[in-house]
Amino acid sequence: PSSCTPMENPHTSGGQPVPMAGEMFVLSRRGLAFTASSGSRKFQAGGQLFLSPLRIVFVAEESSGSGLLGTLFGASKANVLAFDLPLATLERESFNQPIFGANNLTGVSPPLPGSACDGADIHWCLSFQDGGVG
Repeated sequence: PSSCTPMENPHTSGGQPVPMAGEMFVLSRRGLAFTASSGSRKFQAGGQLFLSPLRIVFVAEESSGSGLLGTLFGASKANVLAFDLPLATLERESFNQPIFGANNLTGVSPPLPGSACDGADIHWCLSFQDGGVG
């Protein structure tokens, strides 16, 4: 991502992230709950994950007010349209399989230049709410 594109709300079109030059998304998964915190800033929404060899991009669903994700992260609670997690900056990433609850991917990322999270690490969680990861 360029320094003019913050981590929160990277460029999207038609509900999908806009690829960077030479980038191709190789996987997508629907039915995720995304949460992140950086200092006093908190982000949360339900939506879809996109994976490329460069980054994970979470894109919130426009219809986040329906279904399980709508119950968890309804329109009044969703406060991020998309979030960019560059793979090269991921730290302490972990895939968790709790006995009770949904499988989830957690980690920490430093803020990108221009991010509203400037100065504080971002602790994030992608929770697979809709039938697992496969």
